[in-house]
Amino acid sequence: IHSPWLDRTQLSVDWYKIHIDHAIEYQTIDYVYQNCLQTTSVTTQAQADAWVASNPFCNNGTFRNSTGGMGNTTVQEANLGTIDTSGVDLTIDWRVPLSLAWKTLPGQLSVSVNSTFLGNYDTVDSPGAPVKKWYGTLGPILQGTDPGAYAYRINTTVGYSVGPVNLSINWRHLPQVHPAVPLGTSTTTLQTSGYDEFD
Repeated sequence: IHSPWLDRTQLSVDWYKIHIDHAIEYQTIDYVYQNCLQTTSVTTQAQADAWVASNPFCNNGTFRNSTGGMGNTTVQEANLGTIDTSGVDLTIDWRVPLSLAWKTLPGQLSVSVNSTFLGNYDTVDSPGAPVKKWYGTLGPILQGTDPGAYAYRINTTVGYSVGPVNLSINWRHLPQVHPAVPLGTSTTTLQTSGYDEFD
């Protein structure tokens, strides 16, 4: 059905899925310990010393300090991480001359809505580490990623133009979000309420 109210309407829907293996990430302390203390058969102190000397993970710090507690451990950057995310981007642009409503009304009204809906945002710190699900949280905290895995984001602009004059107001909305810890992780930090900004 043709309608002059919709002649200047544009709709765009884009689905995306991004999967990155071997993302650069700092080794976790657990990863260093596991690779140093992995199962190996030694029967003498000399064999143990040789194993430690030959294993680079065992040379990343002092695992035990003078009191028996955890000592300083050096973590390095390596291609260890995995990132997997998907979602849908939706954009609607609508423009209409006000003369359609009343012939003597000047100018044009416009509405633009840019939104994104997250499907998933999962990360793995290192091989063998558990999958961390960040959907609806202020994470992820993986190196090189931007925090804020909101379930959705909406940015709306309403404008009016006549001749050289352009007026507009922008509304940005972010929904309620969980703290920056993986889903299913116990935390005493409260959720952050929804956020609206106008300019």
